[in-house]
Amino acid sequence: MALLIDESHVQRLMDLAFALEVVEKAFRKIGLEEATNTPRSRAQTDHAHVYAMLGGAKGLSALGARLQTTSRKGRPGAFLALFESKLGELSCLMKAAHLEQLRGGASGALAIRTLSREDSHSVGLLGSGTQARMQLRGAALVRQIKTVRVFSATRENRESFAREMAHETGLAIQPVDSPAEAVTGADLILLATSAREPILDPAWISPGAHINAMGTTFLGKSEVAPEVFQKTDLVVVDHRECARLEAGDLVEPLERGLVHWRDIRDLGPLLVGRYEGRTSPEQITLFKAVGLGVTDICLGQAVLEQARKQSLGHELSW
Repeated sequence: MALLIDESHVQRLMDLAFALEVVEKAFRKIGLEEATNTPRSRAQTDHAHVYAMLGGAKGLSALGARLQTTSRKGRPGAFLALFESKLGELSCLMKAAHLEQLRGGASGALAIRTLSREDSHSVGLLGSGTQARMQLRGAALVRQIKTVRVFSATRENRESFAREMAHETGLAIQPVDSPAEAVTGADLILLATSAREPILDPAWISPGAHINAMGTTFLGKSEVAPEVFQKTDLVVVDHRECARLEAGDLVEPLERGLVHWRDIRDLGPLLVGRYEGRTSPEQITLFKAVGLGVTDICLGQAVLEQARKQSLGHELSW
């Protein structure tokens, strides 16, 4: 029997710390060449789009597809179809919007723990939406954060973000009036915006800073000015094949020769020791993520296993 698992079950069974543990396992499987991940495929009508990503990981019993829909009038939807890893039978249909948010926060936290200085304690945050919240939670999970400055284009949004997240996390969070004021001097620079044009300038970045660029997954959109890559010592992506197709932040720097693919590292192989990470406190590091289906699928499999243990979800006679 397959299980139907809704968002309330996912929220009950998976928190960010658990998601970080699962996402790290998935990236390590990628690094060991024991995982399969496909870039997003897209199809559309005049009114709606559907995106699909496939993934599987040996040893984690994870096999499935992630589907996402958007339309001009309806609400977006995100779903997982999980399959039994030996027989290929359908094991679960799962609502996956919350999982996607957790995956972004966990991937960002993993990059911070892997690439940033251990004594990083100040955050410059650009963005005030759901993923900005996840990125801040992830940073606080792996580093001793003391201060946060946040900017987003709408004053009301950044002020409410500061109030709500300060109450949730206990951190000192200050809303500021410009990206420069948020970022200048920060140890961790977190980008989670909907910007179409670059919002991060290299002049604001201090030696030793780490940057998470998490907001864009289209070639025509960029949060990071090309010159940032000229100043960066180490650039890491979540998956090279996907980044080639979706990382808009990389398009102009690559075209101008400010960065080269031979110097860009994948997070999975770096985690298992195939590449070198940060080598000095003064280095500037940058992580660019576009989101991987295999990480969502591994998260979904972990939720499914917990749901079975706790007898949650609705059985489907398939």
